[in-house]
Amino acid sequence: MKIEKVHIKNVKGIKDLELSFKKDDKILDLIVLAGVNGSGKTTILEAIKDFFDNKNVNYDELEKSNINLDIFFEDFEKNNIEEAEKNCKDKYEHKLKELFLCFERL
Repeated sequence: MKIEKVHIKNVKGIKDLELSFKKDDKILDLIVLAGVNGSGKTTILEAIKDFFDNKNVNYDELEKSNINLDIFFEDFEKNNIEEAEKNCKDKYEHKLKELFLCFERL
């Protein structure tokens, strides 16, 4: 699953920024953030990281500060999700069975 667009508002020095990771209606495979020191490259990456791991989030302060971070993902059709689930199940099902057998023997 790829990130299509990121919208960051009121995060550290970033007031309102929207980054699109598409070119010619295709989501890019590689993104390079380039800029001078202090331009916000690290802030962008930290905001995305915090979005995914829910760390460094104080919800009371978040509500007061009007911070907003939206991450939009590519359209992931239902059949793609079902295929991913099947691949995951096929890959790990036997390992889970072995693990449960070990617990049953205890």
